[in-house]
Amino acid sequence: MPRPTTETNGAQSHTARGNGAATSQHNSRKVYVPGSTPEMRVPMREVALTSTRTPTGQTEANPPLRLYDTSGPYTDPTFTPDLHQGLPPQRLGWILGRGDVEALPEPSSDYRRQREADPTLDSIRFAASKKPLRARSGRRVTQMHYARRGEITPEMEFIAIREGVTPEHVRDEVARGRAILPANINHPETEPMIIGRNFLVKINANIGNSAVTSTVDEEVEKMTWATRWGADTVCCSGTPFSFGPRPPSASSVTAFTTLNSSMLRFSSASAKSLFFEMIGPLSSKPYRCLPAGVAVTENGSVALKIPSLSVKKAAP
Repeated sequence: MPRPTTETNGAQSHTARGNGAATSQHNSRKVYVPGSTPEMRVPMREVALTSTRTPTGQTEANPPLRLYDTSGPYTDPTFTPDLHQGLPPQRLGWILGRGDVEALPEPSSDYRRQREADPTLDSIRFAASKKPLRARSGRRVTQMHYARRGEITPEMEFIAIREGVTPEHVRDEVARGRAILPANINHPETEPMIIGRNFLVKINANIGNSAVTSTVDEEVEKMTWATRWGADTVCCSGTPFSFGPRPPSASSVTAFTTLNSSMLRFSSASAKSLFFEMIGPLSSKPYRCLPAGVAVTENGSVALKIPSLSVKKAAP
């Protein structure tokens, strides 16, 4: 593939404002590689290399090295984090543009409706809550479905630029079932990424909250440190959680979302928000809200089954 042009933000050191984490990455800058549309801007980190001294004593300049960047908007100095606003919904136009989703008039779960009616939670709500999306009747909204129809989605193009492969290679691997592309339609803030044998190795970071103290700011700070140092995905390994009827902790909400993503993976950690509502607790009957691959055993425990792996949590 020809080397694409880039646009840069001109920054060589970055501070993640508002989340308590600050770091500088010297001799590098964040660049954005444009795609086929103006909305397609793929973040990369460009590292300046020192010159090479030849045996004759001369020096040869080396071109910068471009690296896969998982840090998301937190390393862009033009972005100001606001925990009550969330992250920019960069994929929303792509999702709506396919014409196969519709917005629910209101949340469909009793749990979320109860949460929205609870005034004690007002301090941690988003300033503008979005209505949940779902597939239109008779439609499917998975990247595998699009891939098997022969479609190259913007998500696939984004990944192709990041991985240095062709969009058709991405589509073919997803269609064959050799790669997964987590792209939840209700998390348009996530940057597309892919997990598969014929793509770059991805890093999953386990972070967890404390049973003693844990705040929204602290959990976001952990996440930003993880993504800044190369985590593609984030999941929770903190306070033990329960799938019972009692209100979940922040840890169990994170764990639930992880289970509801692909193969224990939280959607691309490059652009994530830890602020979301559970679509429904995994509680008693009728278990209709269970994510795909999750089963309830006879003794009431919950098991997650994926190829060559089974994870089980005992019921309370």
